[in-house]
Amino acid sequence: MGEVIQHTQTAEKMGTQELLKKAQELVKSGEAEYEEALKKYNESLTKFEEFKDSLHSGLISEFESLIENISQLNRQMQEKPNVSEEKAEFSMTERKILQMPDFKRASRAIKTILIFIAALLIIGAYSIYESGAFKSVNDPVEIFAKAIEYLGTLLNVDAKYTSAAGAAVLIGVPLLLAILYWLITSVILDRKNHAVAVNLYNEALEYKSYMDNRARDYLEKKAMFDEALEVLETLSLDLAKSSYEIRLITKFFGQEYENFSDVAKNIVEEAVKTRDEIRKICGVSMTHNPQEFNEALTETKEYANGLKRRFVD
Repeated sequence: MGEVIQHTQTAEKMGTQELLKKAQELVKSGEAEYEEALKKYNESLTKFEEFKDSLHSGLISEFESLIENISQLNRQMQEKPNVSEEKAEFSMTERKILQMPDFKRASRAIKTILIFIAALLIIGAYSIYESGAFKSVNDPVEIFAKAIEYLGTLLNVDAKYTSAAGAAVLIGVPLLLAILYWLITSVILDRKNHAVAVNLYNEALEYKSYMDNRARDYLEKKAMFDEALEVLETLSLDLAKSSYEIRLITKFFGQEYENFSDVAKNIVEEAVKTRDEIRKICGVSMTHNPQEFNEALTETKEYANGLKRRFVD
């Protein structure tokens, strides 16, 4: 909460355009990092899936055929199919679209011009009416000149400057009104848009934090797939070794399990355990049951570590 307040106080000190720029950068950064995490996650998932598929269609299938020919072997186990994982996608509907404030420059410019024109016409009409030029003169140019001269007399300037002063009034007052309108609306809109920009900046910060958490979550899942792949590679090597040993055993002792030596029986039983551990981790979907997958990975990893201890103890 304190971090949010600190960011808000920082945002208050920044300008509107800077806030909007940083908000857009935060959104782009959060989405880019999330997409990179998704890419890495999907790459690890694909490697894991491809290895599982090749393992089941190759080594596991061959091992199953091998032990099916051994009579009186207890092959009871909990059957678990090889489940498929689902790739993660970042759909367009998930992406953040910042609703940028409307500075209304075009509409304000039009209104400013209209105010200038309206004021010009009103002052012009007023000066023509008050000067009475239209009663005595028919020439529009002379009417306009007398109206300008009338406006100049209102400023109490020297007679030779009345026309210039009148023109200044006719043009200057509408121009001043237009400038005042533009400045006042600019201040109001700037304050309003700055408040909107602060909210957008804070919104972008929250979104960035949210996307960072999602990216971190997928990177953690990626690490689980990488670890699971490493464990499967270890178990597959052990099962491949055991398969060759079982072929030798059946060559020496035949297909009757009861005729195997204790050492041979132990090799077969350990191989079946390895096969079961492989199926254990291949039979749980990490994308649908992450907790169960993590538990299966922990158990299978412990079994794989036990294989390593054969060469240490």
